[in-house]
Amino acid sequence: MNKKLIIVGLLLLHPFLAANCGAQELATSNKPLMADYHSFVQDFKTWEPSKKVAEYKRLESVLIAACETQKDGEICFAAGSLIKTYWQHIPGNEEFYYGDEYSVHFYVPACKAGNQNACETFDSALTFKKAEVIVAICANYGGLGRNQVHLEGEYVFDIEIEVNIKKNYDQVLKAACSTYSFAPAEAYSIIPVIYGMKTGTITKHFNLCDHATSGVLWGHCEQRNSDRELAFIRKRLETLSKGFTQEQLEALGNLQTLARKYFEVAAETSYNGGCLAGSGASALQIRFELIRHRALLEQLTQFIKPHKRTSSQASRDKAQARFDQAWRTEIALRKQHNCDKIEVDRSQTATQMAWINFRDQYITFYELLWGAQASAEELRWHLETTLLLQRIRDL
Repeated sequence: MNKKLIIVGLLLLHPFLAANCGAQELATSNKPLMADYHSFVQDFKTWEPSKKVAEYKRLESVLIAACETQKDGEICFAAGSLIKTYWQHIPGNEEFYYGDEYSVHFYVPACKAGNQNACETFDSALTFKKAEVIVAICANYGGLGRNQVHLEGEYVFDIEIEVNIKKNYDQVLKAACSTYSFAPAEAYSIIPVIYGMKTGTITKHFNLCDHATSGVLWGHCEQRNSDRELAFIRKRLETLSKGFTQEQLEALGNLQTLARKYFEVAAETSYNGGCLAGSGASALQIRFELIRHRALLEQLTQFIKPHKRTSSQASRDKAQARFDQAWRTEIALRKQHNCDKIEVDRSQTATQMAWINFRDQYITFYELLWGAQASAEELRWHLETTLLLQRIRDL
């Protein structure tokens, strides 16, 4: 009786025992490969460049093949870690794909297989669920980060044409999956949207600037927005200047020229000016200049007709004192924050000279515009007070 129970029990446990034995067999077969990986990590720095390349390519090929066939968490995590850590140290690889993005292709199956280290590589910027979707989509286009696909032309505009007009979804998805033409976060944001448009689940107009995360694309988008708004500002100024004399039109033209010069120099000083500027500095400079153009239009609209002036010499002197203090504080802060002290002095002086030229032409223009309707002294106090307060905000 006991023998029969034992036999029945063994039969019932057979599937579990078989699976467990299979897992143990797989783990055993992976030991030499994992030992090879750990040996590579330990010895990599000691090798000559040619051996680094040869050993990396050999081990990468073996780990990728093992991951794709076995879907083992440890092996897939090793493949992803090898690519993420060492890809950039192999000569020529920077011209192909980014190791960080390609590694995601292997961290996803590693995490799915229960490898906690792989799961911890994902964060709020790229969650595991989002990465899983992206990897699945890119499997149709050669894999995430696995192909070198260029997008020709000015991609801010060309991609929108390809998607919204030509409906060339596959071409853009190939490029996005390669992550070669985009910053990683941009690619991760774009891929599900373009795929949704391809499958019909997303029908809205595609705007690449909605996905900007890199300084390069952000700069392009800021420039596009600025070009559109500056065209509107020019039209508004044309409307405001109707009825001007030739002398007044010339004074306004000179004012606009000096204003642009001041805005450009002030923007450069604000987002560089002797300090290290990040990749988004150009976008911030473009935005800064546009804000100043808006302010100028507002001032010109406000002052285009004479109105009650409340400034006096005392208010003008007070504004000057506030500016002097703000100027000294700004320079001191820049010199404290690892900025080039000579460049700080040079850029701030250049900005101040550009502002003085702008200020003087601003006053000249309004003296022509208002003429005898206000005393020259009172008019200058009012305008200088207004401009000084704006200059403090520009620092």
